[in-house]
Amino acid sequence: PTNGPTNAPTNVPTNAPTNVPTNAPTNAPTNIPTNAPTLAPMTGPTPSPTSPPTAKPTFGTAVCGNDICEPTEDSISCPGDCTDIKLAASPDGGSGAEGIMFEVNAVRDVTITSLDFHCATGVSSNVDVEVYSKPGSFDGFEGDVTAWQLIHQDTILTNRRNTPTPLNGFDTSIFVRGGTTQSFYLYTPNKIMYLTPSNLASGELAYNDGNVQLFAGVGVTEVKFSSTSSNIVSPRVFRGSISYDAGSCGNGICDNSETSSTCPSDCTFTEQALQMSPDGGSGAIGAMFSVKALNNLEIYSFDFYSARNGNDQVQVYTRPGPYTGFEFDESAWTLIHDDPNVELERRSQVTPLGEFDSSVPISAGSVQSFFVYAPRKVMYNGGTSEGQLFSSDSNLEFYEGIGLTAKFDGDGSDIYSPRVFRGTIRYRA
Repeated sequence: PTNGPTNAPTNVPTNAPTNVPTNAPTNAPTNIPTNAPTLAPMTGPTPSPTSPPTAKPTFGTAVCGNDICEPTEDSISCPGDCTDIKLAASPDGGSGAEGIMFEVNAVRDVTITSLDFHCATGVSSNVDVEVYSKPGSFDGFEGDVTAWQLIHQDTILTNRRNTPTPLNGFDTSIFVRGGTTQSFYLYTPNKIMYLTPSNLASGELAYNDGNVQLFAGVGVTEVKFSSTSSNIVSPRVFRGSISYDAGSCGNGICDNSETSSTCPSDCTFTEQALQMSPDGGSGAIGAMFSVKALNNLEIYSFDFYSARNGNDQVQVYTRPGPYTGFEFDESAWTLIHDDPNVELERRSQVTPLGEFDSSVPISAGSVQSFFVYAPRKVMYNGGTSEGQLFSSDSNLEFYEGIGLTAKFDGDGSDIYSPRVFRGTIRYRA
């Protein structure tokens, strides 16, 4: 073997450098982000406002005479805009029945004065028409004639079915306080046209003009007042229009928009009292009863007899219409007075409750029910017959009711009937 290299070293690199990169740069992102994203915001929210708004929101300037009853107008300040307003319901609909029941909700105080409707007769003819009304929902009262007030009855010459027929004013207009619901039932043997909606259920909002809301209702076939499901068709939407006044001086009720200076005929009250049973040796934690207003009035307090003296809670609930069927249904009642610390007198001395947290207006001819609850027991007497008239004056009738040994518990054994609440109803009329 040789000791020397076999070849001399080369004088230059074997490959000269290239003029461009071997691979062109790419625009694509790398496989993973350089930093993982964070879940928390980088900074906290800005501080809360340091002071209340400088002024309450205001309505725009009302323009009387523009045919719009604006929130700051009523039938007193702008009769041209706020009287005889019509909420137009469905103009179309090809089916009908003898009656239709529906609910309206008053967004503000209104007095409903009339209806226009579409009669099913193909020719103009004389028909008998009746209109009934009741506070609250009609649901559950389709077959109960005693829960309804007949507010209009007439024989009228109808138009053809595609032309509305006006009733030209109810015999008794219906005041509906803002935020409350009133039901109506229009009936004629010659049938009333209505709409069968495809996208609404009974009780869902169908029309709204900002003052009055109209809800889908039910049609009533053949029998005028029937709770038989085969006579009730649902849902149905009233065809026609509802006439009303917004704010109504002279209706006997001091509306939210009225004062003793703007409407003294409605807002100058005489305080009166109806004495109920003054005697009676038994009691329970609650008493239910109904009253009927003979004139427009407002119940604002009770006096009652407690079984034991001391300081304890007293609650008063109310609901429109009779209490029967709702003895255990707390959702059907409105709590209008809740005092946790009433100074109760002994059973032989009357305990005044003072002004209710919310007074209860009742229109002439309407029935209203009350439930007085007191853990130390409410005194009553035995009575003669539940629902029988017990006492009355020129404005108000008081009926025998029931006693309860538990509050809305669903146990029929807790009801004692008949019972007559002991005390006094205080009202303004």
